[in-house]
Amino acid sequence: CALAGEAGERVRLEVLRDGRRLQVEVPTKPLGSDETTKVLVWGGAVLQRAPEAVARQRGLLGEQGGAYVAAHYRGSPANKYGLNATTRIVEVDGVPTPTLEAFAATVRGKRHGEDVRLRTQDLRGVEAVSALKLDLNYWPTYEMQRLKQHQKASGASGFSTGGGLFEVRGAGDNRATWRRTLIQPSTNLEA
Repeated sequence: CALAGEAGERVRLEVLRDGRRLQVEVPTKPLGSDETTKVLVWGGAVLQRAPEAVARQRGLLGEQGGAYVAAHYRGSPANKYGLNATTRIVEVDGVPTPTLEAFAATVRGKRHGEDVRLRTQDLRGVEAVSALKLDLNYWPTYEMQRLKQHQKASGASGFSTGGGLFEVRGAGDNRATWRRTLIQPSTNLEA
């Protein structure tokens, strides 16, 4: 089958259900690469709302996606304690975190050196419970918010424009200005 490029177009698919081949017609929806508007870096994990393609495939529409782990930095607590990409954090210390904002509000008061209990789900919905020890000295919590989207960028690079603003140039026509805001400042090493 050929894939359609416009929203509302329909494609015919052949699927296997209960051992039978069925022909179904489904509407298309274009998905862009610029849907991420907010990122939270916590414990070295890069968190965001679940990408729409993942959310649609996994039935995570609405307020049930949790904080989606897009990546983690090497050497970070997220890396050390196995908080891997494509995992979703759905609960922190017994408090449900159905959205990135709920997650941010729940972890905001956590202190350096504190153990945080996380309930996570992988893409298949398999749950796990683990703990992560915060290191806010080296891995402070901050938010990145996209302010505006630009057009016609070439190459891939990023640079600071001062005042917590960063310009990020992606490949092709994907270029944006982001604001970085420190949420949990580093604490002294004795804490």
